[in-house]
Amino acid sequence: ERALLIGGDFYDAELLPDGRLAMIVGDMAGHGAPAAAQAAGLRFGWRTMVAVDPHPARVLSALNAQMARPELRAEGLFATVIYTLVTPEGEGIFASAGHPSPVLLDGEGCHVLEPAGVGPVLGLLDEGEWPFTPFTLPPGATYVTYTDGLVEARAGEEVFGLERVCGILTAERNVAVEARLARLVAAARRFDDGSLRDDVVVMALERVPPVHV
Repeated sequence: ERALLIGGDFYDAELLPDGRLAMIVGDMAGHGAPAAAQAAGLRFGWRTMVAVDPHPARVLSALNAQMARPELRAEGLFATVIYTLVTPEGEGIFASAGHPSPVLLDGEGCHVLEPAGVGPVLGLLDEGEWPFTPFTLPPGATYVTYTDGLVEARAGEEVFGLERVCGILTAERNVAVEARLARLVAAARRFDDGSLRDDVVVMALERVPPVHV
């Protein structure tokens, strides 16, 4: 069980008692100790909420209430997050609060999962709606979420972008998922002249195919 904070970026995952897996990736606007503190607070708030009621609308509403304070707005502290729930059978839903769309690598290739709707960035409004989008994770498929530091790595005026992300995930699809993500981040770093100027989180869920004996 691992959770991580990288500056204002964070991710976490929790296996629920009913077998579903809950995942979150977030990106806090702002830098330094205040952003890191709020990122930590969101992660702990998220853990509390998914234990009580993991439905995306209620989880993101609660996290938004945690962020929607005048003193945080005055400091420019807002957060984008993407929250995902997946059953053991591979039926998933995700909800976005102003966050980049996830990517799915399956038997048909690599493609962006376009959301049915995107809710507001956390903390921007006192209240909001965060619609969720269903997706299927077939055996052997990989679901990837990330923070924008990955796709916004730059070489001059050109950004790394989702096309390169998908190209690398596809080319490395026969490699273990941990190595695949490491190679993806390394490629973005090389593209950005050897050092990524923004924090980067990449998180993946791969559904292992059944083993026939």
